[in-house]
Parts: sequence; C-alpha cells; structure tokens
Amino acid sequence: MATYQITNVTMSEGGTKSEHIDAVGNSAAGWNFTVRTVMAMILRGDTFFTVDKFDGGRHVPVTIVNARPTSYIRSAPDRTTTDNLLSLPRRAASANYLGV
Repeated sequence: MATYQITNVTMSEGGTKSEHIDAVGNSAAGWNFTVRTVMAMILRGDTFFTVDKFDGGRHVPVTIVNARPTSYIRSAPDRTTTDNLLSLPRRAASANYLGV
C-alpha cells in the first residue's frame, strides 16, 4: 500500500457544463493517474490526499463517491474549499497517464 499526494488535476474537454476530472497527478513525483486507476488503487488499499496550504499543511483524504451513472473521487468535505481537487492547478489534457 502506498500514499500519494495529489497536486494537480486534468479536466475533461467537455466544456464547462460537463467538465469533470479525468486524471490526477503529482508533477514533482512524476506520476499522473486516471480517475478510474485511482479508484482501483484506493480499493486495493492505497491512499490519496491533497494538502491545505492555508491550514498548516493539513492532509485531506481523497475518497470514492459511488454515484450513478459514474462513480468519482473527491477530497473529504470540510470547512474550506482551498483543499478541494477542483482548486488544484490544472494539467494539460495531453498528459500521459500511468495505470495499475
């Protein structure tokens, strides 16, 4: 089991009305995983988190939301938006993805 800090997101190219996160990554650590891969890794015991830079570097867990028609990932709900996945820097959609 491994622990991964998410520092950026790659958004879909569907426009603002249907925009969603396609992948997450950490450029400094050299990885970028699709959301589907992240969900599989979480289910096997790996941990993902974001860091709230405005709250002393607090780690905020990333979890799976089981929804219909498609499950997705999100940072744990809390009192701030500064640690949300959608608040992270965006990476170009042409980035290479790693799989499990």
